[in-house]
Amino acid sequence: MPLARWGVILVATAAALIAPAGGASATESGKTDQAYDFRLVNQDGQAVRLSEFRGKTVLVSYIFTRCPMPSMCPLVTSKMKQVQAAVNKGLKDRVVLVSISFDPAYDTPEVLKEYGERYGADFSNWQFLTGDVAEIQAAAQDANVIYEDMGEGNFTHNMNTVLIAPDGTVRQRFRGSGWKVRDVVEAIQQVAGRR
Repeated sequence: MPLARWGVILVATAAALIAPAGGASATESGKTDQAYDFRLVNQDGQAVRLSEFRGKTVLVSYIFTRCPMPSMCPLVTSKMKQVQAAVNKGLKDRVVLVSISFDPAYDTPEVLKEYGERYGADFSNWQFLTGDVAEIQAAAQDANVIYEDMGEGNFTHNMNTVLIAPDGTVRQRFRGSGWKVRDVVEAIQQVAGRR
């Protein structure tokens, strides 16, 4: 990897780890980027493509199950659970939540299923995905998520939770882990449409 790219990764990951969780902000996508049509495997070992969810609103987070920082992956996963509880009251058939692990060597489908169960996930519309390293990297890059394997089960990474519209375009990115559940639920309702 070129030295300049390593510099970008180190600066980005350092900034992500230094920034307070409460300082996160939601940003509109500057243009209607088509989300990367990833091909991964879910917690049940079934192949999943993003395009399978066309026609639904999709909320995507990036995590790893061994994350030791309560203000990072565990917090985002807990908030995703709260988002699911809110949207399932009226939009369950129109919204899908996705959590993609960037630690596929450890986060097998079995590990992800246990992780989802630990958070009380309803797997009917919340998928926990793992798979090919290159596919995960492509999906993460599309979401402006940068991560680096530091060895011994540790990763440095930033966080973006991405809202994808039913037409497959990136509608909004929620930076960091400090986003408010209410704001994300309202954004989903706007994109998915209330009944």
